[in-house]
Amino acid sequence: MNIFYNFYDIVFLKLNFNEQHLLESINFVEKCEVKKTDIRHENHEYIIKILDNYFGVKKYGLNFDLLETSGLSKFYIDVYKTLLEVPIGTMITYKELAINSGHSGAYRAVGSAMARNRWPILIPCHRVKAVNSIGGYSSGVELKKKLIETEEKFVQKLY
Repeated sequence: MNIFYNFYDIVFLKLNFNEQHLLESINFVEKCEVKKTDIRHENHEYIIKILDNYFGVKKYGLNFDLLETSGLSKFYIDVYKTLLEVPIGTMITYKELAINSGHSGAYRAVGSAMARNRWPILIPCHRVKAVNSIGGYSSGVELKKKLIETEEKFVQKLY
């Protein structure tokens, strides 16, 4: 089942759920309308609420158990869960993420995990950068910059 999410015509997402209502993946799409009528389960509502909170740039918490993680290695799960601890408006390097997740020296593998992240925004891979640059992003560096800028503005409002 697919649910489409539109944030003020800035970010457009397609949320892919399986039969157990677990979120399998998030994909950026060109354009879409919010289809609230497609929300048929409390897990769907929960994920939409997290996205609404994120794009309102509030603190949010993700119940990792709502993601369809079958087929993911322990390494990927460790890295994704560690990435959830990186504060909003903060960036971390691939190397730091590898070390913090208990896999020091595996920073190239961390890069692969970020590139294969099926849940962008929820698993905030846009917060991971290379040592000397912003790094890449599966949906383009410009979108990554826009997400980081949005988060930084929120953090500045807090202080």
